[in-house]
Amino acid sequence: MANKSTSLGVPAVLAVVATAYHVATLVADAESVLVNLRRFQADPRLPNLLRLLLAEGVFIEDFGLPD
Repeated sequence: MANKSTSLGVPAVLAVVATAYHVATLVADAESVLVNLRRFQADPRLPNLLRLLLAEGVFIEDFGLPD
């Protein structure tokens, strides 16, 4: 029987870490959008709208979609 190694290489580990970080930032940004949306719904004034739009912009930017 051959003894095969099942360890991941460095590129695979880096990919897993990068993916986990990306998912964590998306979750944090989504929570920020939700907080600002609730704030705007409770008090629909310009400062709250600007906070909401800024949070949504950051959330969309984190997806890394091309322009």
